[in-house]
Amino acid sequence: MKKLTTTLLLSLAISVYAHAADSYLPINPEGEIAGHAYVDLGLPTGTLWATSNIYAESSCHPGRYFAWGETEARDIFKWHDYLFFEEEFTDDNGILRYSATNIGEQISGTEYDAAHTLWGDCWRMPTKEDWEELIEYCTAEYKEYVSPDNGLYICGPNGNSILLPLTFSPHGGASTDVLRGEYWSATSCSDLVHDIYPSAMMLSFNPADSKMKLMPDSRHDGLSIRPVISRKDISTSVATLTDFTPSMKYEDGVIILNGYTGGSELTVSDLSGRNICSDTIDDNICPLPALSKGIYIVAVRKSDKTLNTIKIAVK
Repeated sequence: MKKLTTTLLLSLAISVYAHAADSYLPINPEGEIAGHAYVDLGLPTGTLWATSNIYAESSCHPGRYFAWGETEARDIFKWHDYLFFEEEFTDDNGILRYSATNIGEQISGTEYDAAHTLWGDCWRMPTKEDWEELIEYCTAEYKEYVSPDNGLYICGPNGNSILLPLTFSPHGGASTDVLRGEYWSATSCSDLVHDIYPSAMMLSFNPADSKMKLMPDSRHDGLSIRPVISRKDISTSVATLTDFTPSMKYEDGVIILNGYTGGSELTVSDLSGRNICSDTIDDNICPLPALSKGIYIVAVRKSDKTLNTIKIAVK
């Protein structure tokens, strides 16, 4: 009986602890674009922040890691494997140095932007200025969850919030056990890390003091990416879910649509953004092909605008 009682008390403690952690999770997402939710933090520029990192399983998960300018995630990061590595050379002082292809001072929204490439539409990597605005106008506090789901809770001027999870941040090799928060910006840097590595700006935070700071990091290192959207881009190129009354739902392998005009396109993608199938909408019932078990994003698009998205679970 004592063992059972102890087990129940432990379970209850974990349940209460997890419930308390829920209160720190992102609140009041305004909508979704291409299946990814965003939050309005009330920032002066109107920049909207995603509720999760690229390839993250949840808002508490760090996702996968990218070298700067690369659009494919990796687990091991070395200079000679970096897509834009040019050469290794010894300068006049006998110091070993590295050089990298110049792909631009600002890659946000370009072909070198992993957020834009993988999530599509108006998603992009945050610039140095986006991170600076977050630092200036938001409050930040490190929160302990059930390890390893720990992170920096960031609250905007309007009371809405996001969570930046701790990351493993591989440096010059495989992931380490050293946890900290490190996120790429889309802005390059003229400084050389350790005087030898071409760099780009990153956002860094340490759990010990909850402070965010911008600093250069070697471009070949693997960091997380938290996408953003500019408010003006939503109004001009992509519609939010709340702007439309048409609806769709998933039942027994069929998407049932209501209120969409002909010529719209239905697309199905996995959680990484990879397109599985697509078809033109001719009526209000669209049978889907046989799909493997998993979670998928179904979107309705027309004239390069995303009209609506839903997540479906295939069991």
